[in-house]
Parts: sequence; structure tokens; C-alpha cells
Amino acid sequence: MAIIKNGFTRGKIYNVTYSVRNGVQISKGLSRKPKYDKSAATIDSATVFGKASNLGFYFRLSMYDAYNDFHDSAMSTRLTGLIVESFKPVLDETNLNFIFKQNSFKRLEGFEFNVKSPIQNYLFAQFMVDYSDNNLVKITIPEMKSPKEFVFPSEIAKCKLVVTCGLFDLENGLYNQTESHLFDIQRTYPTTLIPSQETTFSTQPGCLCIIAISLQFYKTTFAGDVILNNKQFNPSAILSAHITDGPVDTDTRERWDEMDFKTGRQLLLPPPAPVHLLPGSPDNTAA
Repeated sequence: MAIIKNGFTRGKIYNVTYSVRNGVQISKGLSRKPKYDKSAATIDSATVFGKASNLGFYFRLSMYDAYNDFHDSAMSTRLTGLIVESFKPVLDETNLNFIFKQNSFKRLEGFEFNVKSPIQNYLFAQFMVDYSDNNLVKITIPEMKSPKEFVFPSEIAKCKLVVTCGLFDLENGLYNQTESHLFDIQRTYPTTLIPSQETTFSTQPGCLCIIAISLQFYKTTFAGDVILNNKQFNPSAILSAHITDGPVDTDTRERWDEMDFKTGRQLLLPPPAPVHLLPGSPDNTAA
């Protein structure tokens, strides 16, 4: 059905749809592309992609402090692709649910939020991430020398190293409020020695813990500190993605936010020994 108003046709007549855009009459014929029945494999693939895209949204939301909207245009698509690849090995026999292990999301480690400025171009030190303490994750920043292990861009002398932690209860579809810790790094001449530091975050049993780091360079003005990062320059990456040991305790989730993503019970292995991780260098050796 179509109507004529002010000399323009709006609506559908047979196989043609009429509309108005900026005072111009627009007509569009319906697509004659043949339709095909989707196979079971196609439906399963679409289901996995949809769940990966959904979970990726919450990963990006939780890790916002790490990239502050200064990501490349394909960041969302690249992250969803890695989540899809993380899902494939843990699909159950119905292809509709997942049985996660502690290293199921290991391929996220080294993911760059902005490929135009990889963090590995500025930071060469190996951070230690230790999940062995009871419901704690400790990140150790080793002693660094600039410019050998930490590179300041030209004419920039101040930086805030931001370590961000997010927790995700994939079994019950919940995630917590992200926590971030900041460390000030300042260039001195002729050489800069950055002392070793560490920080600790609380975790919860049976939850995916994602640790991200970012370098926020800035200058000090009369109006305060001005961040110099932008869409073209924002070194930030995922340092660790690990499902913690133990059964999920729903009594600790009262203040957590809900996700649309939810899966079945997870099968977990014993906690790993501390490992050294190089920011920006993905480890795709996980099974």
C-alpha cells in the first residue's frame, strides 16, 4: 500500500518501494536474489558468531579504560574473530554451548586495540602475571631502561602506564566493574631508569580474568595534564586472559552487571605457574 502526500509517493506498490529523501522521490525494486535454506552447519556457524559478537561487546565495554575510544576502525571485528576462534575448540556436542578451560581465551593475549600504534613498538619489557595466590592476580612490572626497554615518542616526556582488570562470569552471564591502576613514568636525561613495580587485583573463582595495559602519553599545561593519545596513536593491548580455578560462587555476584551471554559449567584445570608475557606479542600455542 502506498500514499501520495505533497506530490510524493510513499510506500509499496507491487515490487517497488517508494520513499522521499531530501525532497527527492526515491524508488527501489525488491531484491530478486534467490533464497536458500540454511544448512545445519551454517546455522551453527551463525550461532557461534552471534555469541562471539555479543561477548566481544562486553569485553570492549569492560576494557574501555585501556583504549578510551582511540581504537582502529576494525578493532571490534578483529576481536570478534579471535573470540570465534577461541570458541571453536570448546564447542560441546550440540554445537550450541561451550565447555571452557583455563586457557580457552589465551589467543586474546597480545590483542592490539589500535594496530596503527602497536604497544610492542614502545614497550619491550616482559611483565609477570601470577594467578597462583588465593583469589588474587599479581602483575609485576620489571625494571626498565629508556629507550632500550621503554620508548618515549619524540618530544614527549611523561606517560601513565594503565593496568586494567575485568572479570567475567561466563556461566551465569555476569561481569564486574572494571578496576584500573596507574603508574607514572617520566623521561629523564640522558637516560631513564624506571624502577620495578607491581599491582594486585582481586579475582573470583571460575571467572575469566582479562588484564589489559595501555600507555597514555601526556604533557602538563597551565590547565592541567593534556593526554596526547588519539585515533592514530594509542598503544594498548590485552596482556592476559585466563579463567581462574575453582567453582563459581554466585553469592559474590550481588553487585555485578548482567550480560546477554551465558554458558554452561566450565571444566577447569589447576592454576598455572607464573609466566612472563611480552605485551603485544600474541601466544597462539594454546590448544
